[in-house]
Amino acid sequence: MKIGVAIERLADAERELADELLEAGERHKPDHDVFHVTKTLARLEEGHLEALAGHADRYDAKVKVLGDGAGPAGASTTSPTTSAIRRPRSTCGKVRRRRTRASACCRRGPG
Repeated sequence: MKIGVAIERLADAERELADELLEAGERHKPDHDVFHVTKTLARLEEGHLEALAGHADRYDAKVKVLGDGAGPAGASTTSPTTSAIRRPRSTCGKVRRRRTRASACCRRGPG
């Protein structure tokens, strides 16, 4: 199988999955957890499509990204790297403090 064809098929599958996730979220709108998780996962699929689009030109494949209007109505155009993947600030702060303490202990030496 040629890589360009594989990229196009993968993009179609990613787009279809994003559509199905958004539809499932709409069906389960009263259950807020399901609704928001499906929206987040659909945004991640959009990020996968953007990543594939970066490689599509090299292999003469055509990939439409959801954010350009090709996706379902109501699809978010927010970049997944800025909204869905970002860690909560509290977690990052805790990790940063641990690293600072650990590096301070290493600099002081034993005892």
